Amino acid sequence: MNVPLSCACGTVAGELRGATPTSVTRVVCYCEDCQTYAHHLGRADDVLGPNGGTDVTRVDPVALTFTKGVSRLKGVRQSPSGALRVYTACCKTPVANLASDPKRPWIGLVHAIVDHTDAPRDQVFGAPRGHVRAKHAVGDLSGLDKVHDDMPKSLAFAVVPKMMALRLFGGWKASPFFDADGAPVMPVTMMSKEEREALRKVVRAQRA
Repeated sequence: MNVPLSCACGTVAGELRGATPTSVTRVVCYCEDCQTYAHHLGRADDVLGPNGGTDVTRVDPVALTFTKGVSRLKGVRQSPSGALRVYTACCKTPVANLASDPKRPWIGLVHAIVDHTDAPRDQVFGAPRGHVRAKHAVGDLSGLDKVHDDMPKSLAFAVVPKMMALRLFGGWKASPFFDADGAPVMPVTMMSKEEREALRKVVRAQRA
């Protein structure tokens, strides 16, 4: 199905085309970076699940289009080589997590940009293929299936061939987040070390 995308206030909108449970890879990530990012945006309460996880779905660049509000996109990194995390300036809706190198076309859509659709995530994207980096989770995950302390090789093998093909044949250039030269289309800032460490203290305190 074609999935409409929208930030919380509707200023940024787009579409994910041809989404099926076999064409995407959905996981719930509990890493400290994802949790820190949600707190940085002030959206931890509605972005993070009860155990501190972020529902993220890897999609192909060519399937993703933004139809309005592109000028309202912003990016932030937590370190010079860290993931580029895209959000909306208007309402601080997290949009996607991107690899630091645009030629590694990892686009992980954050659930907040798709949750307004009437179709539930399980119907559109299938159930999560794993709960990953669970060593950073908050509370007990014993009631969940496919829980992994880190990123299992089986999930990596599921996406690496697609990413290699996109890199080899130039499909990475279809990303709406980078121009043809690989530069981000949105302004990008670097989170200060002081802010990052302060937020991570909050994250770690919730695990204590």
